Amino acid sequence: MRASSLKSYTIYAGRHFGDFADVRISALTTAMIESFITEKQAGNEIKTVRYIVGLLNQVLNYAIRHKYIESNPLSAAERPRGGSEHKGGILAHDEINRLLNAEKDQMYHCLFKLAIFSGARKGELLGLTWADVSFKEKQIRIERSFNSGAIYEPKNRTSRRKIDLGDDMLLTLKEWRKANLTSELVFPDKNGKHLLSQTVLNRFRAALKKAGLPEVRFHDMRHTFASLLIHQGENIKVVQSQLGHSTPTQTLNIYSHLMKDSNSDVAGRLEKAVFSAHG
Repeated sequence: MRASSLKSYTIYAGRHFGDFADVRISALTTAMIESFITEKQAGNEIKTVRYIVGLLNQVLNYAIRHKYIESNPLSAAERPRGGSEHKGGILAHDEINRLLNAEKDQMYHCLFKLAIFSGARKGELLGLTWADVSFKEKQIRIERSFNSGAIYEPKNRTSRRKIDLGDDMLLTLKEWRKANLTSELVFPDKNGKHLLSQTVLNRFRAALKKAGLPEVRFHDMRHTFASLLIHQGENIKVVQSQLGHSTPTQTLNIYSHLMKDSNSDVAGRLEKAVFSAHG
């Protein structure tokens, strides 16, 4: 398990599972869990509630495997409902340009630009080596992630992926490659080692401030990438594969709010497709 995951689980368990501190696990009922979920929904975002419920589910499944309980009372509980999981900031076209123009350092300019035009996670970008960049195929390969000072394998099978890049992004990478010949890492620190996450965040916030933009998360550049693909009408399967989500359903759960409820051109395109071919 990643150190960051263990830390997160420990914090969430300590903060939220106190409601059950005096309850024997065999005495937990579906009704008790539903009340717990309702209470958590009142003071937390839907993504946080789902995380809490998912962690509780792991605990209860562990209890089943070790025969502390015979069934999981959470299985029959009403799960948290709500809208999109994503409520972060998405950069508009002019804001993207302002951010990139504000960052004059060649490496950080390339890093921020690649974050926007690849949708890769921060840890995936910091784990990139030049061997992962194919200028011929116009792609980068995601093979690892650098988080909490350590290298990790991708989260799941679909996280290990190839991401397509445009010509302008490739040109920026080529120019940075010429200036960075001493490290196998695409984005190294001054000693040729992995950049630390906090170093990148500090630089990102400084660039936002210089550009006169509101403070958004680094991860919101990933959401910006997804938004750009969706707004230009890309197939949801394409969006899923580029982001490395496990299923298209996961992508839809996060970004369904960005998709149009209706499209006046749909009916016209359907008729044109049928009647132009058969008269």
